[in-house]
Amino acid sequence: MTDIAINSREQFQQVLTTLGGLRDQITAKAEDSAALTTAADNAASAGVVASQYTSANAEGSPVAAAYSGSVSALGATVGGVKTAVEAASSSLQAAITDLQSLLKGLSGIDDQGAIDVKKV
Repeated sequence: MTDIAINSREQFQQVLTTLGGLRDQITAKAEDSAALTTAADNAASAGVVASQYTSANAEGSPVAAAYSGSVSALGATVGGVKTAVEAASSSLQAAITDLQSLLKGLSGIDDQGAIDVKKV
């Protein structure tokens, strides 16, 4: 485990703010993944007429049999990546929260120490 040294409260808070921004970007990219699967579904469905040889995509549109496995695998892969990204985002948020608590606690100790010194 690595020790954390806080030499500047302001800089530490800036780092936490940057981490929060990165977490927001991660979340936005995970949400964008739906567009990828939708585009693949639409491309595999373009001009396809439902028959006994076609399957259906998430919207119920027919998918050409030649693309069915690929579209399904892509959907599963993107879904798995989204799940992993969401877990990473959650872990990052937990770390940010813990570090904010650490900063708040240390600031409180410093502030109380300054008050106590003034009393002496």
